Amino acid sequence: MDIANFHTEEVNGSGDLPTFDLFRNFDKITLKQILSTGHYHSLEDEEQLFNGGRSNNDAYLVLDGMLYAYSKSDVMVMFKKGDCINAGFLHNPKLACPEIKASGHVKILCYKRSEILNFFRENPEKVFKLFTMNVIQCQQKLISDLFNKPSLNQQNL
Repeated sequence: MDIANFHTEEVNGSGDLPTFDLFRNFDKITLKQILSTGHYHSLEDEEQLFNGGRSNNDAYLVLDGMLYAYSKSDVMVMFKKGDCINAGFLHNPKLACPEIKASGHVKILCYKRSEILNFFRENPEKVFKLFTMNVIQCQQKLISDLFNKPSLNQQNL
């Protein structure tokens, strides 16, 4: 199910377009277009998004809920509403990802690399530049969170 086919009230309760750091400063029309490019999925508690060590050409935007990235049995990072998993998928395809599992019920949008590339080919270059800047900021935040937080194994599990 694509986000275009379900109401934004399911995402944020207000009927307004949801806001995500990955799409910061996108105008409403472009935001609607890029959100409709994603494929809606839901995951149940402990369901795997994907196995660790495998490369992945997709990116995932968390709409609701939490997911955890594991290395062996240790939690490396938590992804919550608004976070993007594998945000660098356009710039670094075939990047190996850790095992990622849902914690409770989770709603996500899956972005296929080929579909997003087509989206950016059909839009002004400034949209791609803005997206790239947002990806860099999201990755910097993720790295900062990894180094500045106590162990998630002790904190959240």
